[in-house]
Amino acid sequence: MKIAVVSRSKNRLENNLQTIRKYKRFISDKPDVVVAVGGDGTFLAAERYYPGTPKLLVRDGSICNKCDWDNLDEGLKRLLESKFSIKTFHKIQADFKGSLLEAVNDIVVRNVHPTHAIRFRLLVDHKKIGDFIGDGVVVSTSFGSEGYFRSITKRHFEQGLGIAFNNITEKREPLLVNADATITIQLTRGMAHVAADNNPHVLVADKGDKMTIKQSKSTARIIRF
Repeated sequence: MKIAVVSRSKNRLENNLQTIRKYKRFISDKPDVVVAVGGDGTFLAAERYYPGTPKLLVRDGSICNKCDWDNLDEGLKRLLESKFSIKTFHKIQADFKGSLLEAVNDIVVRNVHPTHAIRFRLLVDHKKIGDFIGDGVVVSTSFGSEGYFRSITKRHFEQGLGIAFNNITEKREPLLVNADATITIQLTRGMAHVAADNNPHVLVADKGDKMTIKQSKSTARIIRF
């Protein structure tokens, strides 16, 4: 088995260097399995670097709601003994101006200028839901619903996709839609950033721009012991 050990923090890798060296002969830049050492953000970054490759999440001094392991040495031993199962999650994708953004957790459409609200139109399966004014909207997977979605709505969900309205001018409950739904967002006033997870590559939408968000054919896979 070929393994890659990644982290967003150089210090974390240095702190675990003695353990990593024990498994040097299994380390590869073309891995069968990726070990993400850190927190939730490290997993999301690792998924961008190695999309679809099974990942073991090892908590190391960070918030990691998806981690169920915090011992790198023992985790590597179990990987090599094949003592694990793999859980698969569908990603979502945003199609905008010919660019495709994929996310494990969520797609966020948010005002570029914090002093100016945006106006946007929301459709689900081509049916108009309404026109809204506020900071934006978050489209979340069930996997990511304990992140930004929960921060806004104070709830999470287990199936389908969730749509959370971010600081809009009217009281509006979040929408839960089927996993195969097509969500269309059209910006009718202002400028907005379009972001996927913690990807630093952020797109900019202007008045009149439209994007579609739906479940991707791609999946993320997490290792469970």
